[in-house]
Amino acid sequence: MKRQQPDRNNAEAAACQKQRRLEEDPDVKGSGCCCSSEEAAALLQPHMKDLDGIQAELQKLEEECAKQQMVVQKEFDEKKKPVLVKRQEIIDKIPGFWCRCLRNHPQLAYLVEEDIPILEHLKRIDLDDNIDEHGSYKIKFTFDEAAKAFMEPLVLEKHVQFHNDPCSEEVVSVTEITWKEGKSPVAAAEAKRAGDADDDVDVVSFFEWFTKEPSEEASRLEVGEIIRREIWHAPVPYFLDEVADIDEDDDEDLSDEDEDEEDGSDNANEEGGDEDDEGDE
Repeated sequence: MKRQQPDRNNAEAAACQKQRRLEEDPDVKGSGCCCSSEEAAALLQPHMKDLDGIQAELQKLEEECAKQQMVVQKEFDEKKKPVLVKRQEIIDKIPGFWCRCLRNHPQLAYLVEEDIPILEHLKRIDLDDNIDEHGSYKIKFTFDEAAKAFMEPLVLEKHVQFHNDPCSEEVVSVTEITWKEGKSPVAAAEAKRAGDADDDVDVVSFFEWFTKEPSEEASRLEVGEIIRREIWHAPVPYFLDEVADIDEDDDEDLSDEDEDEEDGSDNANEEGGDEDDEGDE
């Protein structure tokens, strides 16, 4: 049986009453817990210089830690290379492997349909990750000869560089694609967005990412991060379309935990109510 939600007005009144009690409590009044922003600033002022110095020390240690982590990461990136070569040798035997992995990623669900015949000719993806201490990277896509019916060249590469600010992404270089007449999925995506009345669906082309300044829709898609952080490290679940099932299982587990907690709370409330009734008797 579902527990009835408490009346919102009663809940707000109880919160206000609790706040007043705290403010009137001599042990709480004058502390930083319930004071105003101005009072909080005044309490902090005598210690501000010391706290700023401590924070600077912590920040320096964090930066040193990040540098050491990157050294270890690059060491293991090198160790992974021969293993990744073995993986690619197997992938070479599976037609359309990378195309299917990309299509099955939940965030790539709105790729324009004109992308698909081209991505079917994607033979391999190569990632040169963590090029510098800021985590810059290069991604290279190699297509088979049949892709010449759509575009040239057959090898597309993009180099993305980060600086001190992890949000300061800079496209250092990107391969310019020459599309055969009437074969550009980028033009198809732009035309569909221009004529689409449904603002909730922003259809994009995978190949819009191969520009120095992608469209707003393509920028939100973050193709590079999706590949380097998710698909590249474990492509098989995407090929088998198991990722959505995993997410659903996680959601169900969380839902079950919430229900268990709610049931436990209900039982506790019922037991507490029984004790109150006995006390009244």
